[in-house]
Amino acid sequence: MVKETTTTASRETAIRKRRKNTGNTEADAEGDLYKKVIAFEEKEAFKRTAEGDAKLYFEICKNIRTLLGEISELKAQKPSDVTTKVSEKAMQAAACVVTLKKLNRLDKVRITTAREALNVEKQKVDSTNLQYQNLLYEAAHLSSEFKKCKQFKSKDEDIELVSINEFLTEAPEAKTKPFQNYEELDDVQKHELHLARLEWELTQRKKLAQLCNTFEDEKKQIAADILKTKNRLGGLVPKLAAVLEATKPLQDYLGLPIEKTYVEHKQASLLPNPLYLFYSNADAFKKVYDIDMTLNILGDQDEAIRWKRLQSSLVVQSDDSDQENDLQEEPVETKKRRHRKASQIDKHEERRKRLLEVHPSSVQVIIKVNDGTVLSMQFYYLVMLNIVTVTAEVEHPNHITGNAAKEVLCGENVLEELFHGDFGVDSPNPSNSYQLKKIGLNSFQSLTTTLGFVYSWAQKVCGLDFLMSQDIKSATTMSCTNVEIVMKALNKRLKSRTALAVQLQQLEQNLIPEIPDTVELPRNAVSGLSKWTSISWQKFCNAPCTANLIANEMVSSSDLFYCATISRPKSALLQAFIVIKNDYPRQCPIFCINVSYNGEFHSGNCDEIRDMERSLIKPQVAVMGDKNLKLSKWYFGGLASAGAACVTHPLDLLKVQLQTQQEGKISLIKLTGNIIKKQGVTALYNGLSASLCRQLTYSTTRFGIYEVAKQTVQSSGGEASFGTKVAMAAAAGAAGGFVGTPADMVNVRMQNDIKLPPEKRRNYKHAFDGLWRVYKEEGPRRLFSGASTATGRAIFMTIGQLSFYDQVKHLLLKTKYFHDNSITHFLSSLTAGAVATTLTQPLDVLKTRAMNAKPGEFKSMFDLILYTAKLGPLGFFKGYVPAFVRLAPQTILTFVFLEQLRLNFGVLPKPKH
Repeated sequence: MVKETTTTASRETAIRKRRKNTGNTEADAEGDLYKKVIAFEEKEAFKRTAEGDAKLYFEICKNIRTLLGEISELKAQKPSDVTTKVSEKAMQAAACVVTLKKLNRLDKVRITTAREALNVEKQKVDSTNLQYQNLLYEAAHLSSEFKKCKQFKSKDEDIELVSINEFLTEAPEAKTKPFQNYEELDDVQKHELHLARLEWELTQRKKLAQLCNTFEDEKKQIAADILKTKNRLGGLVPKLAAVLEATKPLQDYLGLPIEKTYVEHKQASLLPNPLYLFYSNADAFKKVYDIDMTLNILGDQDEAIRWKRLQSSLVVQSDDSDQENDLQEEPVETKKRRHRKASQIDKHEERRKRLLEVHPSSVQVIIKVNDGTVLSMQFYYLVMLNIVTVTAEVEHPNHITGNAAKEVLCGENVLEELFHGDFGVDSPNPSNSYQLKKIGLNSFQSLTTTLGFVYSWAQKVCGLDFLMSQDIKSATTMSCTNVEIVMKALNKRLKSRTALAVQLQQLEQNLIPEIPDTVELPRNAVSGLSKWTSISWQKFCNAPCTANLIANEMVSSSDLFYCATISRPKSALLQAFIVIKNDYPRQCPIFCINVSYNGEFHSGNCDEIRDMERSLIKPQVAVMGDKNLKLSKWYFGGLASAGAACVTHPLDLLKVQLQTQQEGKISLIKLTGNIIKKQGVTALYNGLSASLCRQLTYSTTRFGIYEVAKQTVQSSGGEASFGTKVAMAAAAGAAGGFVGTPADMVNVRMQNDIKLPPEKRRNYKHAFDGLWRVYKEEGPRRLFSGASTATGRAIFMTIGQLSFYDQVKHLLLKTKYFHDNSITHFLSSLTAGAVATTLTQPLDVLKTRAMNAKPGEFKSMFDLILYTAKLGPLGFFKGYVPAFVRLAPQTILTFVFLEQLRLNFGVLPKPKH
């Protein structure tokens, strides 16, 4: 080992020496050799295939593994020549490793070459991609520039030029001559036209600017003159004031309220339009009518002047800003968010305050009545809501001390429902509901305590009408008309409430007024008024006797409620719940009686108490002049029937003509035409005097007997039954039919006379002439010819008309769909007319034939019936259509006239004991 080491060291030393000796020559030789080897291996690498080298690589690796295995076996077996064999095997393995290294170099050469080629191609691709991106950028830039060019707008486009036609008309001919044929111009010529218009516009604006400067100078001069005049007029004010002050003694001596009138006019000029209109009309009303009324204008005058100037400036600003509304700036959002909630609350409160703003001036109306009661009302105008509100106070006379009396004279109670349904809690302006919702209010009712009540009559007296037009404007005519109505209503309401307060105070103090001798009431009173007090709506609803009134909505929470307690010592207690309507005394007070005597009794479970309540209402109605309880006089039926006969007489005449036909058949229209054609329109009223005479005898008798009998039955207690009505109607009809037979006979003859030949006509001049001639020529018995038939017909007629009218009316009123009005009267009378026509038509035909027959033509009624029967069953109903057409209007008109006579000229019933 030492030898080998030494040998190796000496060899290395020798090599170093040779290297030193050779110097740069060997270095150059090694460099050339290295390059040659590299060049050789590069050429060899491209000549050989990578697949072949890979296959060779795996074979060499296999050989190396084999050699290493053999070396391992040799070392394990340790033969004698193991060293030699191992060295050989090691050399072979080293040669294989050298070969592997060469293959590795060749592979690296190929990889390096491939990478270099790849980099070259990548550079080419990157260059191409970069060039592509540059082209895309250039294309986008060109497109953007192209769009900008297309969207380019010159400033001259914003200049508002005169129209082309105006330019061609007003501009000098030298400028307009090339452009006369505008439709034939090309783009270049159109551009030149635009330039010419710009030059013309510049010229015109220079002229206008020069004119504006001239006007500005004139404006300054006029302003200076105005200021000079103002200063001069301002100097007159103290002098005029001194003159007025000096004339005060003269004004007082002559009674001339010049200064007072001047102050009032100055204050009135500051009122808003609705209040000014009301003030002027109310002042005129005060001067004409004898009503103790005072008008005052309240409020801060300086504030009213400031408000008026502010409104004028706002109007001017709104007019100036109309042209600028199109250019609205977008709202700028601020970054500061602090105190956002507080700012929102402030804005909401500001909107609320602005919406509910009240004009600083108001009108006060003071009305006095003779006993000292004073009603003070104050009218306010809400600017944004455009409505008028009213507050009221009442000063009581010294003698009004009771609580209930003071309650009815409360300001709100006096004005409440001055006109039907007007409580003043809902705004009549339909737009107010939307305005109030914006500030969180559902209705105006919650504001009445602070702002006042919005009565509809208050709007009308101020000329505000929200139903006639959407734009709410003052109407002078409407205000003038309503001021008179409202002021009279207020004066009447104040007087009636004062009188009511006096009565209530007497009841509170248990001072019962003396009962007049004309009132039929028992004088030996054993009970007395122990308590009188006002009650609430809730307490009234809780009373058992008031359930029916509440269910039928006859009372409401806005009425006045009182309770009177009348006691009988140690036996009974009566409570009277009294409802006084707001329009008292137009409507009667309503009484609900509850009696505690061996139980609780009221109108719902006791008929006697119901009669007591009725007896309380009827005397009041009599005092107040209520027409609904009036009764007919005995002769009203005859007058009503006579009035109806004047209308239906032509139909009655046509009916008689049809009933007396012997042969053939003629229609109603044809018969009417024949009569008018031959004798004129007045022929339809032939026999009118006889018809009136018949109604005044026949109808007066039957209506008089029936009404008197019905009133007698009702006064004795309760409503008459249907059977009783039929019996009364039959008796009345029998009497009326007999009494009216003479006039009826003459009526039939006069109506039938027009269809007879002239030589056969009777030619009665009038009804009395006919009666006298029949009596003289045919005897008195002839006047009652057909009396039996007429009586029978009258019985059925009266039953059909009177009893059925009352019964149908009674049945309709029992339902909840009908009330005692014209519709119910019409339906009842129409039904009665149909029933009466059906019942009486056969008898009417027989009666007409009997009365129109010649002496001895029919021996008996049986012969008349047989003769009529030969014409068929319908012979008994000849003329049914005209009979119904005549009788239905006759019945309707009769009862309409009867109702009007009863309401206007009837008598009130006496109260029951």
